[in-house]
Amino acid sequence: FKWLNFEVSNVAASVGVGLYFLPRKLEASEPPAVPDNLFTIRIASADKPITLLAEPWGGIAHVGFNFTSRGLTGFQGSLGIVYRTEFVLGAARGKCEGSVAGIFNYEVGVADGPRYKFALVLKLGGQATINGFINVSLALVAVGVWQGKLWSFHAEINVRIKISFFAVSARFRFNYSLSE
Repeated sequence: FKWLNFEVSNVAASVGVGLYFLPRKLEASEPPAVPDNLFTIRIASADKPITLLAEPWGGIAHVGFNFTSRGLTGFQGSLGIVYRTEFVLGAARGKCEGSVAGIFNYEVGVADGPRYKFALVLKLGGQATINGFINVSLALVAVGVWQGKLWSFHAEINVRIKISFFAVSARFRFNYSLSE
């Protein structure tokens, strides 16, 4: 839908409640007890963030909170930018889109203290059609994650070439982890 000259998509809000009625052990040394009920509030999600787009630039975001009756147990949020454009070069038509986003997760109440996780996500994609029957698609997704003493990186490139009814696809993946 349109809002203040922005194209808005992936708008969703959710509320969840986890109710626990049966006693269970929270820690190995504790007697069974009824744990706190878990409540969740989210506006969009990490895999489908709210998108505000005023061609060619836009923004993406999501936020979520987890809490019990005793307090906050977790927070998730992301913020990023989007760029989208279309072009025509003679007999070729094409579309390009890219985004970069930072995603932050925070958990409290875990055995080894609060946990933090930060991810940087880069997505690039393009599609070109030549003379209406040759189609070339390219997609790149790169994710860098920091979690405590662990750094990890994942990248994936997908290439697809289609000529009339014949298509060839290739996928390349790269994973790397480093711990302190």
